[in-house]
Amino acid sequence: MTPDLARLLAQIVVAAAWALCHLRLLLRTTTTKRRVSVWLRVLVWVPPLTPIVALVAGQRTFPVVWFALAASYAALRIMT
Repeated sequence: MTPDLARLLAQIVVAAAWALCHLRLLLRTTTTKRRVSVWLRVLVWVPPLTPIVALVAGQRTFPVVWFALAASYAALRIMT
């Protein structure tokens, strides 16, 4: 396996994990049982604001994972 192919596969895996993490944040924030204001539920549909709104809504782990995956994807893109 060439290094370029390895980087491509790593980008695909990280992008898929990032998309799944984003979808989980989106669904958990919009369907939470806690009282989240309507404006926060609207802002969660803006992709860069999703982890920030999730933090405000009370989620702690997955917003950090979202930022870590975004940073690793950006690093992989810079490497190519």
